[in-house]
Amino acid sequence: MSTRPPLTSAQRARYLVYAAGVTVAFLLVLDGTITYLQKTGTLESGSVDDAVWLMAADPWVQEGERFVTSHAARDTMPRQAFAVEKGDRWRAFLLGGSFMRGVPYSGPGSIAFWLERALRHRFPQASVELINGAATAQNSGRVKRIAEFAAAHHADALLVATCNNEGALPPHEVTERLHKLGTFRLFKQVLRGEREGGRPLHTPQDPDVDALRDAFKANLQAIVRAGKDAGATVFLCTLPVNLRYAEGEPGMPLPGRADARETAADPGPCVERGVQAAADGDHTNAIEMLRGCGEVEALRQVGLSLHALGRYDEARDALERYVELMPRNRCRPSFNQVIRDVAAAEGAVLVDLDRVVRAASPNQIPGSELFTDFCHMNWQGQAMVADELLAALLKHGPRPPGALSEPLAEDRAAVLKEAEAPP
Repeated sequence: MSTRPPLTSAQRARYLVYAAGVTVAFLLVLDGTITYLQKTGTLESGSVDDAVWLMAADPWVQEGERFVTSHAARDTMPRQAFAVEKGDRWRAFLLGGSFMRGVPYSGPGSIAFWLERALRHRFPQASVELINGAATAQNSGRVKRIAEFAAAHHADALLVATCNNEGALPPHEVTERLHKLGTFRLFKQVLRGEREGGRPLHTPQDPDVDALRDAFKANLQAIVRAGKDAGATVFLCTLPVNLRYAEGEPGMPLPGRADARETAADPGPCVERGVQAAADGDHTNAIEMLRGCGEVEALRQVGLSLHALGRYDEARDALERYVELMPRNRCRPSFNQVIRDVAAAEGAVLVDLDRVVRAASPNQIPGSELFTDFCHMNWQGQAMVADELLAALLKHGPRPPGALSEPLAEDRAAVLKEAEAPP
């Protein structure tokens, strides 16, 4: 029986190179196939948190002569299309989280609804293209990626309102690159089973708030610079929040969710006694008890009880401090100040929605008059936001050609004639 002679070192090297080449080719084909299936919506993959802090795929993909919302973004962004060739269109993008998207409205009642109709009324001769690129449950890191894409596609204006959902530090470059690989996202999902349980309602908060604030500032700076480099005017909006939100358990924004108990803060017996005293109408005693609790959840009820007693300046201070310490997806007051500072330093147009909404709220403490929950506005509030954006566009440009001269109030009246206001 003959035996095969042992392999020489050169032969072993060739076999290893061959095996490595076949393995790499197989993985490339596998990754390409998985990525294609994900782009077409045939295969779902990735972490449930990818939509909050990572941009694993482009928000829009080209189909013929149009860009359409990609399958990867359809769960969080409105489905819209816009032309590859801009032509003589005036093009603006709305960018940010669910606040700018217009939640809880998907059409009539949203910021985009009011602004688009006001623009078409004010500039009837222009070809106006307002693209809603805002998405639910995303932070400024992901907004930055969408803004970079929008700026590169002939935007005249970027209207940016991002500040809610901050809490996660930026991913490392290696992490971000790996998440662009369909194979990595799929294997991560299979190994960790991340899509089964869903993500918490509230964005988990990294304890290093200073690092979060620095990352937020860097994202805003990158958004402004990307827009300016592409020739677009960038409008940075501060975000108003419902300081008087009092539904559900302490710190819990949305009653009725299946995960409400998991994401609710445990107030502890001391806070519970104070909350009960407030519920019984004894706000003075409630404040005294709560101030002795030494728990951050006590601060929320202290603010609400101070408000009930008409001590509005003290109430505003307590509720602002609560949001700073326990944002629950809301924009911290210090982060709104970062927006103001970046707009001034980077040459962006500031649209101070926080101050506008405070001025329109009783005792300058925003509540249910303009909000549907902890940070999303009712249709009257969203129309107010649209008015401010239109005013900023009219004052600072760029604007579509051929403006009419009616004031904003007449713009609103004209829009209301065209479409019945939502309930």
